[in-house]
Amino acid sequence: MILFICIGNTARSPMAEYIAKEYAKEHGLPYTFSSAGLYGCYGDVMNENSLITLEKRGIQGKTFSSRRVNDYLLDDSRLLVPLTKNIAEDLLIQYPNVKDKIYCFWDHGGTEIYDPWQGTLEDYEKAAKMIEENLEILWKDLEEIL
Repeated sequence: MILFICIGNTARSPMAEYIAKEYAKEHGLPYTFSSAGLYGCYGDVMNENSLITLEKRGIQGKTFSSRRVNDYLLDDSRLLVPLTKNIAEDLLIQYPNVKDKIYCFWDHGGTEIYDPWQGTLEDYEKAAKMIEENLEILWKDLEEIL
């Protein structure tokens, strides 16, 4: 499993999870994806603007339920993808044993993913485009990494 990690698991990381799942399904890739928030709660719904942004791409996310990073998720994941440098740093402080599983877009020619929280629909679209661009980098690296 590849785990996308953001702060609350209601905006960026769920979009990354669902966009990645759709891409993998369309291209027959054998990977599974999930998401979690480093400081998130359990059971929150996906942000409305995230849902709208996904729906524009033909992706449904209404059944999504947020969760928080925990030992089980980290152990079950083959790759951890924090969406910002701060999240990567905090993840390593809280879980130093996961260092070898972390994949940061910016270490592979990509960027951090903009946080659209409480922004406009255009802000969420900007974040989704950044996710899509950075996932292109991840797809190229996956065969070597996993």
